[in-house]
Amino acid sequence: MTQTASESSKFRVMKSFEEILAAKKNLASKVATKEEEAEKEKGKQILE
Repeated sequence: MTQTASESSKFRVMKSFEEILAAKKNLASKVATKEEEAEKEKGKQILE
């Protein structure tokens, strides 16, 4: 069974979209981690 150009294009778009979503989730987790580090640092300063 052969794919039409439309099906192939749709597949590539969906694949790229999934990659973008994965990258966005990864970036969001890094931002959350930096915020957590800042909160820990703030807590350390309060204790000192």
